[in-house]
Amino acid sequence: MISLLLNADEFLAAGRIAELKAAMGEPEFAGLNTVELVGTQTDPASVFSEANAMPFLASRRLVIVYGMLDHLEKRMAASKSTGSAAHADAARLLAGLSIVPESCDLLLVDNSVDKHRALWKGFTIEGADGQPDRKVAGLEALVKAGTVQLEKLKAPDGKALPAWLQARARSKGIAIDGGAVALLAENVGPNLRQLDNELEKLSLYALGRSITVQDVREIVTDASEEKIWNLTDGLCQRNAGTAM
Repeated sequence: MISLLLNADEFLAAGRIAELKAAMGEPEFAGLNTVELVGTQTDPASVFSEANAMPFLASRRLVIVYGMLDHLEKRMAASKSTGSAAHADAARLLAGLSIVPESCDLLLVDNSVDKHRALWKGFTIEGADGQPDRKVAGLEALVKAGTVQLEKLKAPDGKALPAWLQARARSKGIAIDGGAVALLAENVGPNLRQLDNELEKLSLYALGRSITVQDVREIVTDASEEKIWNLTDGLCQRNAGTAM
């Protein structure tokens, strides 16, 4: 399986990565078959070397690569022709994704890929020394073909946030009143990690009973009020940077 987490919410992405790691089985063997690479410090050859390695005393390997696509796209944009080393690396990466073995789960985690540029749309490498030009299918084609699974992990918007929060509480075995859910979502906003942390604090405060509106008022800082205070303080100090 090859998955792409593109511009995913940080909290949801962390949860997905934890889920994949947990699926690897016993920690002592999972660690031997899990590799995490930083895209700015590696290349396609290293990625596929890890992906093609045989699992050790297990049925699968997990390879996670952070930021490679974004870094590669910037290199391609800075190059003067499609004959550059950056385009060659991109071609190797895109071609290699089609032949990752079934025994490997490869996860690409990136903040952004411009869907109007070559890495997504595909490109043509100019032939050298009389060789014909070579067309390279981009990520878009690989996603459409099902070779790469594009996972969309976006934070819910304001209207959907209470439902997400209620479901999160239920998954953790935490009881919370509907009014408390609405107030907590309003106070914190779409910061899912902070919402999760506040939910844990409220659960400890409630000592097993259902979390109430009053609990939220006593424990949780209103993010909107904090922004207003920061704005006021900044203006009073004639500090435009703080006010913004």
